[in-house]
Amino acid sequence: MMDLVKFGTYQEYKQELDTELRKTTEGFVRIGYLLKVAKDTDVLKESGYANVYEFAQAEYNIDKSQVSRFININDRFSEGGYSDRLKEHFQGFGHAKLTIMLQLPDEINAELSPDFTKSEIQAIREEYDAENAVTDLEVLLEGEDREQKEMDNNLYKVLHQLGREDTDLYGKLFFAVNDPAAVQETLAPDGEKIYSIRIMGVGRMMLSVKSLDRALTLTNMRTSEKEEYSWEEAVKFLKSLMVPGESWQITYGEKFPKIVEVAPVQPSLAAKEAPKKEVPKKETKVKKAATPKKAEPEPIEESEEQLPGQDSIMNHPEYLPTELKTEPGSRLGEDKLIENVTADSEIVDKTPLEEAESPKILNEEPTLEENETNIVENETESVQNGTVEDNMRRIAGYKAGISSGIARLNNMAGNGIGDWERIIQIAKDIQWRAEQIIKLEGAGDVQEHTAE
Repeated sequence: MMDLVKFGTYQEYKQELDTELRKTTEGFVRIGYLLKVAKDTDVLKESGYANVYEFAQAEYNIDKSQVSRFININDRFSEGGYSDRLKEHFQGFGHAKLTIMLQLPDEINAELSPDFTKSEIQAIREEYDAENAVTDLEVLLEGEDREQKEMDNNLYKVLHQLGREDTDLYGKLFFAVNDPAAVQETLAPDGEKIYSIRIMGVGRMMLSVKSLDRALTLTNMRTSEKEEYSWEEAVKFLKSLMVPGESWQITYGEKFPKIVEVAPVQPSLAAKEAPKKEVPKKETKVKKAATPKKAEPEPIEESEEQLPGQDSIMNHPEYLPTELKTEPGSRLGEDKLIENVTADSEIVDKTPLEEAESPKILNEEPTLEENETNIVENETESVQNGTVEDNMRRIAGYKAGISSGIARLNNMAGNGIGDWERIIQIAKDIQWRAEQIIKLEGAGDVQEHTAE
């Protein structure tokens, strides 16, 4: 029997075993180095092989793609880019993981550790590829989230989007937000985690969460730009999202998603007699992004279908300027008309809504109430002195404006927009236009002409 090698301590034994295992798992970096030597020197001159690819195939059954992979791994991850030793950061990853990491930029690889599994690194690669399959023009056309557009901090946008996509995580953070250690443990239960979060109009941002003594990093998957944030900043932003009361609904202006409860499967008699012990599912270190909804289009000026009793100036071509006479149902002419009739025309003065939305110069512009009083006085005089045709054009313009206002209110209601001051302004504008129509229709000539 051979004599066993004796080790003085457990630490000596473990160090020896670790060394041999490292040699085995990281031997590929030395293989890459030796293949590079064969490619870059004349060492194969006496072998009879034309190049390193022919040599590797004949002697070791390593095809050209495998040779290239070994060489590329050595280029990217060895010390100095031409060595038989891996850089310290990449030790312990193994050949399979580094093969995937070849397709990722250095800025993303710097956030990975050997604890990430091959499937988790592959998930990051899929996120990177998916984002770079989207063109810059497509990203530009996405628009921006209405609320995130006002945020001047990328971490704030990312945390806002993360809370919207993962309501369960939002709830856990709500109760942990006053304790940075609890926030860190919630975001990264296994000590580190990577979140891929897609921001409309920006693209995928990779949020890397590690221990409290390390900064949080944000890496733009499109540009590889990297930002660092302290845990104090992260907790500050989270607190701004965790408002008291019905927190999620207030933050996002939407109803909290319903959680569908599935009735548990009734166990069989045998299962009752011998219950199986559930093995807790290991949480992944990578969370992939959910694709956000596209930005809602700007509210249209006129609804597609008129409500009963509505009218439009487009139904009266005899009153249209030549450049606005278009085919029935044409949106172009009607949009131009609404703009002209409600803003630039001499026939219709500025409405209360337009006055409310226009910039005010201190001590020079009258108040909204004064505007309304002046408009009413001017309209009264116009009704008395205007021709029937003028008043008909006024009525048609007011009706078109009412249709536009109703369409805008419907659009805002359908999108769940909670801009109540804006809604009140539009409603007042509709009321004001309706009052002007009543006054104009009170003129006998207009009524008789309409009846004819």
